[in-house]
Amino acid sequence: MDLHTPVGTSSSCSSGNVETEDVVPAVGIRTADDPNGHLWVSPSAPLLGERLGNIMTSSEQYRRGSYTRAEPTLGVLAICAIAYFNVCGGPWGSEAVISSVGPLPGLVGAIVFSVGWGLPLSLVTAELSSVFPDDGGYSIWVSEAFGEFWGFQESYWSWVSGVIDNAIYPVLAYESLIKLLDDDIFSLDDGDEYFSLGTAYMVKLTIAFAFTFPNLVTIREFGPGLSFLAMFVFLPFLVLSFNALFLHGKELNFANLLEVKHDARFGDWADLINLLYWNFSGFDCVSTCAGSVCRPSQSYPRGLLLALVLITLTYMLPLVASVAINDPEWEYWDEGSFVTIAESLVGHWLAVWMVVASFAGNAGMHIAEMFEDSW
Repeated sequence: MDLHTPVGTSSSCSSGNVETEDVVPAVGIRTADDPNGHLWVSPSAPLLGERLGNIMTSSEQYRRGSYTRAEPTLGVLAICAIAYFNVCGGPWGSEAVISSVGPLPGLVGAIVFSVGWGLPLSLVTAELSSVFPDDGGYSIWVSEAFGEFWGFQESYWSWVSGVIDNAIYPVLAYESLIKLLDDDIFSLDDGDEYFSLGTAYMVKLTIAFAFTFPNLVTIREFGPGLSFLAMFVFLPFLVLSFNALFLHGKELNFANLLEVKHDARFGDWADLINLLYWNFSGFDCVSTCAGSVCRPSQSYPRGLLLALVLITLTYMLPLVASVAINDPEWEYWDEGSFVTIAESLVGHWLAVWMVVASFAGNAGMHIAEMFEDSW
């Protein structure tokens, strides 16, 4: 195995090779390989200890055998979009961040979790994905740190979690479809009026297959496709926020942002922490496709930090604008209140758009989760 490292060699990602710039020699760790099979380490991915210097990763063993590396096709936008849907997928359900204990602790908590939880997760994922730029991500990290047994446990239980999690999204998308068919976006109807039990199951199965189909075809269009879905999901909330802050005739009361729920119980604070933890978790999901990422030491930090900014804005903008309007009052918000606010503030068309965006958001979350688990 050649450990000599020619400095300054580079090649374009579009030709199937990963660019290598300003590289330094290292033993046993590679962040990108040139056509001749040299090992490289980027200065942006510091060594993780002397032990790593003597490790031969499982992916390197594959490459010494019959394993052939696919052409890297994913860039910054793809990483950003995959992280966006694995972590967020839209602000639905974030209404309880405000109604649980009040706007002030809810909004401050969102900022604290963004910086204190989301940012470290993003940086750790970016660093380790650069040190181990191979398909498998966190499963490889655990295997290298604790051995193959625990690496298998990580892989298996992450897959089980993904299967259970992904089963939710076709059902939620089906519920959005029923609201649109019923011409009542506030309806709680389960669809019995339109479909029998068997037909409803087949509709959900069809939705699940449609959501899975992109992963069966190609990953080349993942960046543009998921980026378009993310824009479509975010735009109605951007319209809501813009109308509330600049176009609506009602007087804005930013003093509402400083209110606290005085009768909040311990359970309410626990709900807030759990919700914020959930809303800013999942950045490591993009690590599983590292072997298909162009210039991982550059693409991962940029893509994940961009995703973190977009996710934070996705939560903060509609929450701040809606609290300033405070109609309906924040004490009575629950999941789905954004649709009610859009209906009263802007009009029925925006509320319908949000329901359609909900369908698209569930599609994006299913696609991104399936993409993660596929590796």
